[in-house]
Amino acid sequence: MSLVKCSKCNNYFDDEKSVSCPYCLSDASEFYANDECSKTEAYYDNTLNTGKTIGLFFQENDYDPVTGWIVCVKGTVRGKSYELHMNRNFLGRDNLMDITIPDDLEICRENHLSFTYDVKSNRFYVKNENGFVSVNGKNIDKATEIFDGDKIAFGESEYVFVPYCNKERRWDDE
Repeated sequence: MSLVKCSKCNNYFDDEKSVSCPYCLSDASEFYANDECSKTEAYYDNTLNTGKTIGLFFQENDYDPVTGWIVCVKGTVRGKSYELHMNRNFLGRDNLMDITIPDDLEICRENHLSFTYDVKSNRFYVKNENGFVSVNGKNIDKATEIFDGDKIAFGESEYVFVPYCNKERRWDDE
């Protein structure tokens, strides 16, 4: 092991493990238009100042196909739609939720409810996680299958469920 001090960023690195400085990639300047040190920097976003470590997940194709929507028909965000994706979608006011509805203060910050698209059965479910949820006027406390046109009420609003995946359309893994 031989520690070398980088002339650009003054960090030490093992030259037997790295050909160039792993902190600023100083010997890999052909990848950058300018010659400035390219250090990894922390990402700061005041809206996400929760003190939690956040991991970002990207699927192999860098997208998660839409499987359906919920459309607000009554309440604080009337006329707005929200996409549902493969597997489980958590809904809440927090920016880290799969579906974020920040304007409805009656919705829990995290995990008020979840929508699930089960790929194998090609069915949709809604589940009350931490808040009040009703489907077609009936309160639910466990996972409940939902169908095209069902009315789902939570928070101060009511939504209509619109599936994209159905008997004719589905995303099959190839």
